[in-house]
Amino acid sequence: EGPLTVGIMTNAGFEKCAMADHLFAGHTRALTLPQWGPETAAKINGCLEKAGMKGLIDISPVLDVTPMLNDVLFTTVMEIVLQDPTVDMGLFSCVPEAITLNLLPPGEGHTENALAPGGFVERVVALARRYPAKPLRDGARVGRQVRSHRGRPDGRWGHVLPPGRRGRPGPGQDG
Repeated sequence: EGPLTVGIMTNAGFEKCAMADHLFAGHTRALTLPQWGPETAAKINGCLEKAGMKGLIDISPVLDVTPMLNDVLFTTVMEIVLQDPTVDMGLFSCVPEAITLNLLPPGEGHTENALAPGGFVERVVALARRYPAKPLRDGARVGRQVRSHRGRPDGRWGHVLPPGRRGRPGPGQDG
């Protein structure tokens, strides 16, 4: 068989470049990027249109959907990537400083609730369960209590930060 196709999506340009650069740093022939077909591109454009961003974002092999997508639209595009018949696995990254995403557990000093029913964590766990043949990895710097999207309580997801300290590693955490 040929190389595995990795669908990559992030909400930040630096993340987009870093993910693509690191994925292919060893000039591997085991992995490749998808060439989105018309149906997948139309679905992605539909989500961007709902966010008022149609025409502002290129539908490229590595997707950068900017920090403008909310929890529902971000995870909807994740699902579109996983639904693409050419994609074997998904690699997703979100920079949590976006006020459109709820990536912190409930706490003082903010209104986010990543653990809410129907929230970001629940939606991504559901994706992992709906597409068991397509491994996915989603990472973000998030508050404590948020765990692996594989639905395993022993898994880890992102870096653990104290609540309210977005984008900065906590004491003793690498970053």
